[in-house]
Amino acid sequence: MNGYQRLWVVCSAVVALVLANSCVESFPTAAETRVNFEGAKQFRISWVIKNENSILEKLTPGKFYDEQLAISQKVVDDERIRLDKLANSALDDLPARQAKEIFKWIGIWFGITIGGYAIGWAINWVRIGFRPKEDNPS
Repeated sequence: MNGYQRLWVVCSAVVALVLANSCVESFPTAAETRVNFEGAKQFRISWVIKNENSILEKLTPGKFYDEQLAISQKVVDDERIRLDKLANSALDDLPARQAKEIFKWIGIWFGITIGGYAIGWAINWVRIGFRPKEDNPS
């Protein structure tokens, strides 16, 4: 290996270390997924309750009000169940998302290192092209 190739290997290793750190920081975890879905669940449930309460405020107490109150409570309960299922499916998909994250960072590393090698090769090709003809091996 010549000096440029050795430099490329060292730079490739340094880039791999930097990208590995970035991968670890952005790696999806189960705890992070639970926190994200809990916050979204609380926001969505409060929004549904607010909308259901605005409907109930327009009604006068009576039989229809009691029926609407039962419907509103069922809507809120159904929304909680739907969000719990959604959170569980996100946790089930976690290994696939983690693998996707790893392959994304490997692809970024591969692109950077191959791009760096190609730039170094092109610079060397131009440098060789400007040498006098007696020094030019081709």
